[in-house]
Amino acid sequence: MVPIAVLAAGCSDDVEGSYDDATRASFLEACTEDDADPALRGVCECTYDAMVDEVPFERFVEIESELEADGTLAPEVVAILDDCIDEVSREQR
Repeated sequence: MVPIAVLAAGCSDDVEGSYDDATRASFLEACTEDDADPALRGVCECTYDAMVDEVPFERFVEIESELEADGTLAPEVVAILDDCIDEVSREQR
């Protein structure tokens, strides 16, 4: 299961205001929570890549703030997670 805090610390170290290697590393660390499960890692990587492709960075920052405030994932993140879970599940069959 993907932890609800997939965005936690995702952009807190970012200075440029855009997705970068540090943002990716923070996102994946928070998402996997040191879980060695390759499926979880795959879902987290898929989710991050889709966020970069589909969600402007400014919205990513807003989503992170919303998550920290009330623990609710934005609908666009839920949709991305669902797609990534399906994709990784298909790949593992």
